[in-house]
Amino acid sequence: MSGEAGDNSLMDAPHVIVLLGGLLLIGAMGADIFATLVVPQAPSRLRRLAPRLVEGVWRAWRWGARPIRDADRRQRVLGLYGPLAVLLLTALWAGGLPVGYSLVLLALPAQVRPPLTSPGTALYLSGTALLTLGVGDSATGGAARAVVRAEAASGLGLAALVVTWLFTLQSAFRQREALVLTLAARIGLPPAGATLLERYAHLGLLDTLPQDIAAWEARLAEVQESHLAYPILAHVRSRQPVSWIGALGALLDAATLVLTTVDTSATPGLRGSAQLLSDAADPLVQGLRRDFALPPDEAPGPTRAEFEATRRRLGAAGLPLTDGEGAWAAFRAQRVAYAGVLAALARYCALPPDRT
Repeated sequence: MSGEAGDNSLMDAPHVIVLLGGLLLIGAMGADIFATLVVPQAPSRLRRLAPRLVEGVWRAWRWGARPIRDADRRQRVLGLYGPLAVLLLTALWAGGLPVGYSLVLLALPAQVRPPLTSPGTALYLSGTALLTLGVGDSATGGAARAVVRAEAASGLGLAALVVTWLFTLQSAFRQREALVLTLAARIGLPPAGATLLERYAHLGLLDTLPQDIAAWEARLAEVQESHLAYPILAHVRSRQPVSWIGALGALLDAATLVLTTVDTSATPGLRGSAQLLSDAADPLVQGLRRDFALPPDEAPGPTRAEFEATRRRLGAAGLPLTDGEGAWAAFRAQRVAYAGVLAALARYCALPPDRT
């Protein structure tokens, strides 16, 4: 094998352009990896490539699933996108870095022996360096050697970050599923906040509802932390019959009914716990609106007649109620804060109405 190669001559214009292109691509990949995996709570404007790629491919994936007539099969196909999006981002980073480094090496052809004569050879050398497989059939010197060593370090760092990211996503998904599973038996299908209150009243558990709401508030904080840090989790669908968006909407509807429709004077702590839950959910709802650029949407339903039917259900279950006219106005005013956002997110995720 020959010794170190070197060339002190100035690079010509084409090599300078190739060098700058490689450095820009490496910088873009590094910034995207840093913003997505290292500081995911950074402002969304710092995340350039990953969210655009995930959103663009999702729109194409969703459009491609539209011709599938069988609803269950269509939902299974749509449900594949979440895991595939994780692989897609990993492929973006693992593919973009070696391409960038290969351009840098192409700009330094005299510092590699045998000299790099084609982009394919440079990409091969770059790929072996990223995967730390060694470059036994090439000798590098000067700046090229530093580039190869930097790429090997980048490969090890990317592997460690991606593995940590996968474990984090899996843990966050399990936490969300625990909340959905807990609520599924309480909110029914389609999910409804009134069903939750009915079941607690029928089972004589209204006294325990404040403590349960406090526990759900803690779970909601975990969902907020994970889903605003890693928006890709919104594409990972729940294994339960109820979607996580439907469960969240039903839980907030239950809190809103407690605050506007149910007379809580006989149940100490119920109104306060419902208010705390509603306040805790607002940053999550507004964060989802921002991250997914959801269009402004009027809160869907219920109509006045549906609301009165819900009041009759709650009264029949033994729940004391407040004045009907004031309750309807207060319910509509408070529900506007979250219902439209969740409805828009459910449409964006192509969820069936009976799960939301």
